[in-house]
Amino acid sequence: CNCGGISGPVQFNVAPGTYNEQVILNAVVGSSAINTITFNGDTAANRILTFAPVFNTAAHTFRINAASHIILRRLTIQTTGTNYGSALHLFGNVNQIAVKQCILQVTGSAALSANQSYIPVLINNNTDIFNPTSGGSLANIFEIDSNEIRSWYYGILHYGTFNNPYSFNIN
Repeated sequence: CNCGGISGPVQFNVAPGTYNEQVILNAVVGSSAINTITFNGDTAANRILTFAPVFNTAAHTFRINAASHIILRRLTIQTTGTNYGSALHLFGNVNQIAVKQCILQVTGSAALSANQSYIPVLINNNTDIFNPTSGGSLANIFEIDSNEIRSWYYGILHYGTFNNPYSFNIN
């Protein structure tokens, strides 16, 4: 639901557990450099978001969909797909996204696969995991800090736009 938005910083404290869910976070009205949206897990080892995708056009576990000012902290986000999957998908033009002290991984039978359709962190503007380098995105200020990225083939795949720099300030 794209509801009324926010007027101050928002923090979601994630309780310990394993959550078998697919998440899409759309742009939130009122988010800004001060009014950030934080998902705080406290300890990544016991705050696990997992999903086994069944459609190549929805192969993500957590998708940030053209949203800005999002912080993911101390979470495990994993894909357990048997044919494809992306733990974290930054879709479209995203601004000021921080991923800190998280575990982003491909698990299960795909963990040792040399298949390029398993991507822990995908940044692009295309929902089809079979064609990740079609549809460029503009990632502005994307911070990756003290994470573990676990996969056999790709770690981070960023496909940017042709007419602009691929991204600004990827730390």
